Amino acid sequence: MSGIYGKAVAWTHTYGVIEWLDVSSGRYHIGWAHSSSIKRVTKEEWKGPSGL
Repeated sequence: MSGIYGKAVAWTHTYGVIEWLDVSSGRYHIGWAHSSSIKRVTKEEWKGPSGL
């Protein structure tokens, strides 16, 4: 499965603001995503190496 693993830092009913670290470039990003593209995961499913 591909995608961005990040943390929702703000949200509305239809959108969320996601923050993530691009490990390959070392750059921090923040951006909007439609709620249908956001999946809540359990601690066991979390794969974010940055620990966000």
